[in-house]
Amino acid sequence: MNLPAPSTQEEVAHVLDVLAFGEIEIEGRLVDASNVALLGQLELDGIRTRVIYKPVQGERSLWDFPDGTLAAREAAAFELSAVGGWNLVPPTVLREGPLGPGSVQLWVDAVEGATQSLVRVVTPAELAPGWLPVFEAQLADGTAVVVAHADLPELASAAVFDVVISTWSSTMRTARAPIWCWTSPARYGGLITASAVTSCPSCAPCCGDGWASRYQRPNWPGWMPSQDG
Repeated sequence: MNLPAPSTQEEVAHVLDVLAFGEIEIEGRLVDASNVALLGQLELDGIRTRVIYKPVQGERSLWDFPDGTLAAREAAAFELSAVGGWNLVPPTVLREGPLGPGSVQLWVDAVEGATQSLVRVVTPAELAPGWLPVFEAQLADGTAVVVAHADLPELASAAVFDVVISTWSSTMRTARAPIWCWTSPARYGGLITASAVTSCPSCAPCCGDGWASRYQRPNWPGWMPSQDG
């Protein structure tokens, strides 16, 4: 049985206590994660819940961040999300675990029936109102497509949070939200962080770039900036 996602400050404080002091029993590894992400059960005073444990020693080096800082950054992302009122990141703590220090985050189950897609790949003609283009692409057969995301206030708020915590993608030179799955707005505050989801094809595009295109790419679909600025 998992603890439900907390909805009040008192519930958040209780969950943080369980995460910080409970005993972790590792069940297995999420093999699709880029860093070592371990699924486990945590128990304290008769309370048992599922968590994701990411030991520092299992982190991959990044060119744009100091080594061994991912766990601390994930815990900091939760704190900032809570203090700023976004409430997008499940409760996360930095603590000792079976494999040394790391981040421990509450596992949040998907809500049944919450399957709204926030990222789509469509042809230019299929780009409907309420969807913002991110970039153009071409399929193997030469078909032109557009990667787009939904124009929703919740998603815009998440994009702002992304910029605030500076979760820069090392491959796209634009801000990318600290999540792996945008498909279920009914999950924790609307979003689930990378440590709670194994993989999702909708993590590839930058989900804040559609709003930026309103200012940087006024001539969509011919959006490439001109040489004269």
